[in-house]
Amino acid sequence: MTNSLSDTTMLVDLTINEWHGYRIDRCETDAVAQKHGTRKGAARVNKTLLPNCPELRAVKNAGAALRRAVANRSLPWASGGQRIIPAKIYFEFQMEMNEHINEWRDAVNEFLEAYPAARANAAFDLNTMFNADEYPEVEDLRRRFDCRLVLLPVPTAEDFRLSLVAQDMDKLRKELEAENQRRLKDSVQDIYDRLQGIVKRTFEKLSDPKAIFRDSLIHNVEELTEILPTLNLTDDPTIATATQKLRNAVCMDNVDTLRRDKSVRSNAAQELSDIMDMIGPFCKA
Repeated sequence: MTNSLSDTTMLVDLTINEWHGYRIDRCETDAVAQKHGTRKGAARVNKTLLPNCPELRAVKNAGAALRRAVANRSLPWASGGQRIIPAKIYFEFQMEMNEHINEWRDAVNEFLEAYPAARANAAFDLNTMFNADEYPEVEDLRRRFDCRLVLLPVPTAEDFRLSLVAQDMDKLRKELEAENQRRLKDSVQDIYDRLQGIVKRTFEKLSDPKAIFRDSLIHNVEELTEILPTLNLTDDPTIATATQKLRNAVCMDNVDTLRRDKSVRSNAAQELSDIMDMIGPFCKA
């Protein structure tokens, strides 16, 4: 299994560093503690250094969008945040993420251009809470932004260039195989959790004839059913069948019919109920 994983999958490591523009105001923190008679450390006053800066919000939004995109197109792997993708979608994955990374970088550049004016405006917004020493210079600020997406092979025992005797090497290989199996199981569990979440939400809407549902709900279903076949690393037949049934039951092509035709809506709700029964034994709750 380890060799198969190393041949057919890749690890994804995303790192985003940003300047968030928050600072603890020590003077105000002490003032609050004195006013309320609290112990030191019981409360603190956090202030936003740029309270009215849409460019900084755009950076944060672009970073969040990149993280969501990586999460949607991959599965969890290591506790440190590494995720895993099938090697066959490498180029497609890289191109999609590069678009998000470029959007993030563009947002950072726009923020850095707007920063001097935003810092000047902050003096008025914060009034007596403004402290010029808390604001880095533009070049220092630029170094605080970084975004790296690294794709790596899944390690095997042979990747460890150590002077090990055969017995130790065999032990290491077995330990790595067992760990990769555990992580693979967790990745498959993530697929079931995604399926259960979207199927349950959709069923709750469609099973109630009076409930209003948005196009975005059906769009999310469609998006998930497009992604899951590529993420089904173990070719799990239950995942494959449930995904196909979900795609057949609910899609953007019949969203208007689901709203108008009670019979179609009821049948779709029954299909969703059947899917929940199918995947239920494999879900956490």
